[in-house]
Amino acid sequence: MTERTSQWKRIKSKLSSAFSVEDESDWTPNEQQVEIVEKLAKWVVSHRLTLPAVMTLESVTPLNYIGSQAMVFFHPFVSAFLNTGAYKEFQEMLEYRQSIQYMVDVLEAREEAFLAKQKADKAERRKSKASRHTEPVMEHKETIDEQKT
Repeated sequence: MTERTSQWKRIKSKLSSAFSVEDESDWTPNEQQVEIVEKLAKWVVSHRLTLPAVMTLESVTPLNYIGSQAMVFFHPFVSAFLNTGAYKEFQEMLEYRQSIQYMVDVLEAREEAFLAKQKADKAERRKSKASRHTEPVMEHKETIDEQKT
């Protein structure tokens, strides 16, 4: 009986680490991955698709590793059409669960910067529009004053 128990304990100890997940808290993207995500974020924000992109990323977070492996499978087909270096970097980045949150953070930061710039541009246009409307009125008053004298 003790032999069977010890055998069971060995199997149990081996299986306990079979499905363990590595600690990814220290994951950081490399320079190429940062460049790829920035380029994607710029395109998404410029087309005003930030909300759908963030919702999609958040909903597929549990499947990011499976998506990464699907990209490995499709690599021979995609390599005929795309830059394989960037494709490989993106695929490697998706192996880490933290990468999805990183992409969401970059998208949200880009969106905030875009909205702040848009708001500043709008305020500038209002200011210039207001100054254009006041200048002709003053010139018109000066003309009227000259005509009276």
